[in-house]
Parts: sequence; structure tokens; C-alpha cells
Amino acid sequence: MFRLIAIPLGLLMQLCYEVIKDYGLALLAFTFLIKVILLPLQVKQQKSTAKMQRYQPEIDKIRKKYGKNNEQLQQKLAEYYAKEGISPAGSCLPMIISMLVLFSLINVVYQPLYYVLNDVENGHIERASNLVSNLYTVCYDIKDNEIDFDALVAMYDADNNGELSNEEKDTMVSALNENKVVDKEGKELSFKNTSKIKEVELDDKKYSSKEQITSAVNALIMCKDNDTSLYSYMIDESKVSQQLRSRPELVLISIIKDGYTKPFEMIDTSLVTEVDDFNYTLLGFGLGVYPSTKNITILIPIISFVTQLVCTFVSQYFTKKNNPSVQMGGGMKVMMYVMPLFSLFIAFGFPAGLGIYWIYSGIFSLIQIILLNVIYTPERMGRIVEKEMASKKKKRKTMMQRMLELQEADGTNAKYVQRMGLDKNGDDDEEEEVDKSKLSKAELKELQRKKLNEARKRMAEKYGDEYYED
Repeated sequence: MFRLIAIPLGLLMQLCYEVIKDYGLALLAFTFLIKVILLPLQVKQQKSTAKMQRYQPEIDKIRKKYGKNNEQLQQKLAEYYAKEGISPAGSCLPMIISMLVLFSLINVVYQPLYYVLNDVENGHIERASNLVSNLYTVCYDIKDNEIDFDALVAMYDADNNGELSNEEKDTMVSALNENKVVDKEGKELSFKNTSKIKEVELDDKKYSSKEQITSAVNALIMCKDNDTSLYSYMIDESKVSQQLRSRPELVLISIIKDGYTKPFEMIDTSLVTEVDDFNYTLLGFGLGVYPSTKNITILIPIISFVTQLVCTFVSQYFTKKNNPSVQMGGGMKVMMYVMPLFSLFIAFGFPAGLGIYWIYSGIFSLIQIILLNVIYTPERMGRIVEKEMASKKKKRKTMMQRMLELQEADGTNAKYVQRMGLDKNGDDDEEEEVDKSKLSKAELKELQRKKLNEARKRMAEKYGDEYYED
């Protein structure tokens, strides 16, 4: 479900990025647009709150009267809510939708190339991301087995300028089929983690797990020079942390921007160009990193926590101001801190881009809370609610009148019991077909009058309106 919602969010994010060309600032514009789209729901929440405040005295009476019988209490409250058009859960809807947007946006932040870049085939992005995952697996196999990487390079890179020959590729595949590689000194390298590598099908061509491992080793050899290497890069946790292991698309951006482009040019040269030009930063700060207590990124979860906490306190302030009689129970006091703590978890547990979005969202929510409470005061909301209720009542009467007119026009199936259609008690349980031609004009008129009154009474009971018999 989250992935389905992520598709339209990705299109909106793509539009923002195309205009701004800075992912962090595009995320700011994106957050603003999301808040504007959700604004009608926030206004609806204000109306729902105003209705609850208006009818709170009556609700308190019902609670007091039926408080000892929970089942009857719930039934009477439900009847009262239906009668007055109140939705107790209305205030929860904006929060639910905000959570859906947040968790769907995780995909957009984790896979910015897939959702934001539109000039690169998704299949090429997928294959490049798989290569990054395989590089991580192979590099840690080499490290864990204490293999001399330079010796491994020398074994396969004697005369090929950093690329395996076809014969060497065959040798590598053969060695991997036996789950081992032996260097010139006879030391064995066992690929213990290669079971994690899956076959991939791209453009009707299937790449086996062995072929992918060979490509990964080849990529490492291609990206070896005297100063540094892709192998050293992949095992450096300050560049590729364990958290990023499951987020290869974010690592792909870093690898290409740091100049290790050769392996990916063999997949698609346009992919390298687009990724290199992709500005996945906020004013130069990379958004693919995870916040850490060891550097300035610690500010992201802290600011996120503070903004959500301020939102909570400001919201509670306006609630008490608009309705002083509201008493906050222990459960509500606990809930006050759930969202700020949740924001702290989100900002620490996901890449910086998601934490930045949550900060933006908190700031816009704070502005929105203040503006809505200043513009939509309890007095104004009361007038709006009164107007809406009057409009609904008018619509109900119009609907009822149309139904009555239809019934009045239809005399062919009129029911008549004991000449006038009603017994002593006013019941019409025993019914029989009546021919209009057998009724006098006065009897027919009286019958229709009674039917109209009965219909009016039923409609009034259904919608809680007052009923007056003609």
C-alpha cells in the first residue's frame, strides 16, 4: 500500500526537484504542497472539534445517565452523534493521512533515483543497485577471510589494465562454482555470503548469481589505483555504514559522485551522467547519511523532536483556551509525548532526508495550528457549524418533500384498510389492494392526507426533525 501511495508522491517530488534542482529544498516545497492539499482536512478537524464542544453538555448528560451500562451508553452516544451529524473520529483522519504520507515517503527518500529521475530506465537503476549490494557482500568476504586484496588484484590484473580477460572471467566463475578462489600463494578465499546474491533478469537477459559476483570482483579490480580503491571505500563504515547496506541506491549515488564510475558506465553511461548531476543534498549537505551522535547530524533528530513537542504544547494550549472545561486524563498526557518521541525515532532510524521532511512537516504544522485557531475562532466556527446544520436540515426537508410529492402522485398502489386504510390503533399491518374507482373523492383525499402525514413522521424520526401533523 505504501509503495502505491509513493508513486504519486514521487511524481510530485519529481516536479518540485525539476523546478528547484536541490533535493532538500525540493523536499521543503513538497512538504508545503502536501500541507496545502491536506488543509481541507485540517479545517474539517476544526469543525469537528467545534461540534464536539457545542454538544459536549448534552454528551455529558448522556454519559451521566447511562454511564453504568457501557453497552447502552455507546448505543445512545452513537444515536446522538448520528442525529447531530458528529464524527468523533474526524479529528484523527488528518493524523492518519499524515502517517500514510510519512511511511510512503520513506520509499521516495530511500530510492530517489527510481522516483525522481525520469531520464534513466528503472531496469538500469535496479541492476546498478544490485551491483552495489554484491560489492558490499564480496568486499566483506575478502575482509573476513583476511585475504590480501592487492594480491587478489595482481592475480587477475597482470596485463589487462584493471579489467578481467575472458579467460580470467571463466576462471573466476569456475572458482566461484566451487565456492572458493585461490591466490598465487595458494591461500583460499571462500565466498560464504554469496547465497545472499540472487539472480536478476533485465531486458530479457538473466544474470546468474555467479555472473553477478564475477562482475563485482571485476568492478573492484577496475577501480583499483595506487592511492585508494573501491574495496577500501566499501569497507569504510564512515562512507558505507551497515545501515546503508540495505539501501544500495543511496550508496550508488555516493560511489558515482566520488569518482568510481567505470563499472556503472558498462551498465549505462546515461545512468552515470544523471546520477552525477543529481543534487541529493540540502544546500550541499548529503541527505543519504544516517544521523549519528558522532557528528553534526545529531541535530536532525533533536530539532525534529523539539518541533513536534512545540506543536503538541501549542495544540493543547488552544484546546484549553477554547474549551476550559476539558480535563486531560492520564492517557492524553502520555499521548502528548508519543508523537515527539516517534519523531525522534524516525529521525534517528532513517536517512537524513526523512528527518528533514519531518522537521519541515513539524514547522508547517505549527504554523497551521496557530493560523487555524486565529482564523477559525470558536465563535466563528460556531456560526459556520450552525449554518451547515441549517443547510443540512433544509436539504433533508427538500428531500422529504420530493419523496412526499412522488408518493402523492402515485395513487395506483394505495393501501386501504377498513375503507380508510387504518384500524383503531392507527396500524396498517393488514393491507389489501384498493381500486381508486371505488373510493369517493373525500375518501381518497383523506387517505392521501394520512399517507403524507405518515411519511412525514417517518422522515422526521429518521433525521431528528420536529413533526407537525396537517
